[in-house]
Amino acid sequence: MNGKVRMLFVVGCVACLTASSVTLGSLHHAAAPVDTRGELANRLQVAAYQGASNANVAKSNAQRPISFSLESYRAAANHAAGNGSWLSDLKPFVEYGYGHNRAKQRDGLTSNTHTVTGGASFKTFADFQAGAIFSIIHTGGDSSGVNGVDYSEDGFTATFFISKNIQWFYFGTSLTYGYSGGIARTKPAANRFRTKIDSNTLVVCPYVGAVYVNGPFSASVTPTYVYRYQDVAYRSGINNSTSEGISDGTFVLANTASYMVNEKFWVDFNFDYNQIIHENESKYAQGSTDRGWLTLGPKFTYCITETTHISLGYTATVANKDFENHQINVGLDFRF
Repeated sequence: MNGKVRMLFVVGCVACLTASSVTLGSLHHAAAPVDTRGELANRLQVAAYQGASNANVAKSNAQRPISFSLESYRAAANHAAGNGSWLSDLKPFVEYGYGHNRAKQRDGLTSNTHTVTGGASFKTFADFQAGAIFSIIHTGGDSSGVNGVDYSEDGFTATFFISKNIQWFYFGTSLTYGYSGGIARTKPAANRFRTKIDSNTLVVCPYVGAVYVNGPFSASVTPTYVYRYQDVAYRSGINNSTSEGISDGTFVLANTASYMVNEKFWVDFNFDYNQIIHENESKYAQGSTDRGWLTLGPKFTYCITETTHISLGYTATVANKDFENHQINVGLDFRF
């Protein structure tokens, strides 16, 4: 009788232990950490897109005031001094731009950017030239591979500048602020993670330059320094929200050659050398950055009327092992 009791007791203990192990195993499985490799892929791709030598509307807008300084040499009438008022020689403009960017690393992000830009320049006290430029930007892109990522971004920039022409020399500076909000999603259905990326960008761009004019031909050389700082925040339901500061300083030697075919039509050709002087990269950046490249391309301008001009420009980035950029701009500007 006692032997039977002991046998029943042992069987009962084994059954309880078996049930407990199954229950604990289920609980342990439920509490297992989530695979974050997919979410990390989002951050790696966006870090490459936000890289110092990548396409950036805030950086390009910061350099736009250089062209406003050169415009004053387009015709002899523009050499006349202002009337001393705070606002004269108003020149508003509007422009649409399409950009294509491709990261050259394996399975890198390929993106397309649409930009609508508007602004105006004017002469103010002591014949200084001032103005403002505003852009609205939409970017969409994706990458292939095992950890492929879809990316979309919307944002805006605001640039304010002041410059001065003295005979054949000019100098000035601009200040640009930009904000963008983007969403990155990994493509594989079994690894579909979503990351929200917010970026605040500040760009300062001082420059000096000189222009040479000989009949219908003119040429200019403009050395400038472009400093950019970005605060980038990453938010998702997978990893903790984090932020980081990215900065870089780029020396740009901007060169322009212009030829006025007739009073209504002229051609510009831009050839810029870019060299990153210093860079504080993203902690998600992979590999070294190609610090030097060229940007070049033509621009055609036609006078529809005496006060209305239409333009078409193309710019390409070459000689960079990390990325390639292509940019097309169609613009309309007015002279009052």
